[in-house]
Amino acid sequence: MLPMGRDGDIDVTYQDMRDAGDDLIEAKGELQLKLIELRTYVSDLVRNGYVTSASSGAFDEQYQLFHDGGTQAVEALQGLGDFLKGAADGFSDLDHKLGQSLRE
Repeated sequence: MLPMGRDGDIDVTYQDMRDAGDDLIEAKGELQLKLIELRTYVSDLVRNGYVTSASSGAFDEQYQLFHDGGTQAVEALQGLGDFLKGAADGFSDLDHKLGQSLRE
Protein backbone atom coordinates (compact mmCIF):
# COMPACT_ATOMS: atom_id res chain seq x y z
CA MET A 1 0.00 0.00 0.00
CA LEU A 2 1.31 3.42 -0.92
CA PRO A 3 1.90 5.92 1.88
CA MET A 4 -0.62 8.74 1.96
CA GLY A 5 0.68 12.29 1.68
CA ARG A 6 -0.95 15.22 3.40
CA ASP A 7 -3.04 17.64 1.36
CA GLY A 8 -0.72 19.36 -1.08
CA ASP A 9 2.15 16.92 -0.51
CA ILE A 10 3.41 14.31 -2.90
CA ASP A 11 4.71 10.99 -1.63
CA VAL A 12 5.35 8.76 -4.63
CA THR A 13 7.13 5.44 -4.95
CA TYR A 14 7.49 5.03 -8.70
CA GLN A 15 8.17 1.30 -8.71
CA ASP A 16 5.22 0.60 -6.42
CA MET A 17 2.98 2.46 -8.85
CA ARG A 18 4.42 0.58 -11.84
CA ASP A 19 4.07 -2.75 -10.04
CA ALA A 20 0.46 -1.97 -9.11
CA GLY A 21 -0.25 -1.05 -12.73
CA ASP A 22 1.20 -4.35 -13.90
CA ASP A 23 -0.79 -6.22 -11.24
CA LEU A 24 -4.05 -4.62 -12.37
CA ILE A 25 -3.36 -5.51 -15.99
CA GLU A 26 -2.46 -9.08 -15.03
CA ALA A 27 -5.63 -9.35 -12.94
CA LYS A 28 -7.63 -8.22 -15.97
CA GLY A 29 -6.50 -11.28 -17.90
CA GLU A 30 -7.21 -13.62 -15.00
CA LEU A 31 -10.68 -12.17 -14.46
CA GLN A 32 -11.49 -12.34 -18.17
CA LEU A 33 -10.66 -16.04 -18.18
CA LYS A 34 -12.79 -16.62 -15.07
CA LEU A 35 -15.75 -14.78 -16.61
CA ILE A 36 -15.49 -16.93 -19.74
CA GLU A 37 -15.23 -20.08 -17.62
CA LEU A 38 -18.33 -19.11 -15.62
CA ARG A 39 -20.29 -18.17 -18.76
CA THR A 40 -19.58 -21.64 -20.16
CA TYR A 41 -20.54 -23.23 -16.84
CA VAL A 42 -23.89 -21.42 -16.69
CA SER A 43 -24.60 -22.12 -20.37
CA ASP A 44 -24.00 -25.82 -19.79
CA LEU A 45 -26.15 -25.72 -16.66
CA VAL A 46 -29.19 -24.22 -18.39
CA ARG A 47 -28.84 -26.71 -21.25
CA ASN A 48 -28.28 -29.84 -19.18
CA GLY A 49 -28.93 -29.49 -15.46
CA TYR A 50 -31.38 -26.65 -14.95
CA VAL A 51 -33.89 -26.82 -17.78
CA THR A 52 -37.37 -25.43 -17.25
CA SER A 53 -39.98 -23.83 -19.46
CA ALA A 54 -39.36 -20.33 -18.06
CA SER A 55 -36.96 -19.82 -15.17
CA SER A 56 -33.82 -21.40 -16.63
CA GLY A 57 -33.98 -19.18 -19.71
CA ALA A 58 -34.65 -16.12 -17.57
CA PHE A 59 -31.73 -17.06 -15.33
CA ASP A 60 -29.47 -17.39 -18.38
CA GLU A 61 -30.56 -13.96 -19.65
CA GLN A 62 -29.83 -12.37 -16.27
CA TYR A 63 -26.49 -14.12 -16.07
CA GLN A 64 -25.62 -12.78 -19.52
CA LEU A 65 -26.35 -9.24 -18.30
CA PHE A 66 -24.05 -9.86 -15.33
CA HIS A 67 -21.40 -11.31 -17.63
CA ASP A 68 -21.54 -8.33 -19.98
CA GLY A 69 -21.32 -5.85 -17.10
CA GLY A 70 -18.49 -7.78 -15.49
CA THR A 71 -16.61 -7.89 -18.78
CA GLN A 72 -16.90 -4.11 -19.16
CA ALA A 73 -15.74 -3.54 -15.58
CA VAL A 74 -12.77 -5.86 -16.03
CA GLU A 75 -11.79 -4.07 -19.26
CA ALA A 76 -11.40 -0.88 -17.20
CA LEU A 77 -8.50 -2.48 -15.31
CA GLN A 78 -6.32 -1.99 -18.40
CA GLY A 79 -6.88 1.76 -18.33
CA LEU A 80 -6.36 1.96 -14.58
CA GLY A 81 -3.14 -0.02 -14.81
CA ASP A 82 -1.90 2.08 -17.72
CA PHE A 83 -2.74 5.23 -15.78
CA LEU A 84 -0.66 4.16 -12.77
CA LYS A 85 2.32 3.28 -14.93
CA GLY A 86 2.05 6.54 -16.88
CA ALA A 87 1.65 8.58 -13.70
CA ALA A 88 4.76 6.95 -12.22
CA ASP A 89 6.72 7.79 -15.36
CA GLY A 90 5.36 11.34 -15.36
CA PHE A 91 6.22 11.96 -11.72
CA SER A 92 9.67 10.48 -12.23
CA ASP A 93 10.33 12.62 -15.31
CA LEU A 94 9.10 15.76 -13.54
CA ASP A 95 11.31 15.06 -10.53
CA HIS A 96 14.38 14.62 -12.76
CA LYS A 97 13.60 17.83 -14.67
CA LEU A 98 13.15 19.79 -11.46
CA GLY A 99 16.43 18.43 -10.15
CA GLN A 100 18.22 19.35 -13.38
CA SER A 101 16.78 22.87 -13.39
CA LEU A 102 18.19 23.45 -9.92
CA ARG A 103 21.65 22.45 -11.13
CA GLU A 104 21.66 24.87 -14.07
